[in-house]
Amino acid sequence: MLQIDNKFNVGQEVYVIQKCRVKEVCPACNGEGNKIIDGYKFNCTLCTGFGFLNPRKKKEYQVVGLNTITLVKTITQLQGKELVPQTVITYNVKNEEGTLREVPEHHLFTDGEEAIKYCALLNKEVEE
Repeated sequence: MLQIDNKFNVGQEVYVIQKCRVKEVCPACNGEGNKIIDGYKFNCTLCTGFGFLNPRKKKEYQVVGLNTITLVKTITQLQGKELVPQTVITYNVKNEEGTLREVPEHHLFTDGEEAIKYCALLNKEVEE
């Protein structure tokens, strides 16, 4: 019988990281999305009312929140020329809004600080 050592279990809360667009607060409206001129409210023309800028649409790894594991999946695949079996572990996680998604094990953390450190490491590797 094949035994798989997974790091996390169903029902466990974990921090999830993923590559997301970098949001920069709009300097013209300070993230408000609008300006008040002579008592009238206008959408900010720089950020078009969103409050954030995405000038380069740059993406970087970020902690996207605390999610709950709902399912552990294992898939054994044959890798390389020698067709060596390799087990891949993924997890279905659910966020507070109830959205489910599949996440690889190396993008899950029990400690938020560790998740932030790992994001910084990944982002530094991308810049170099």
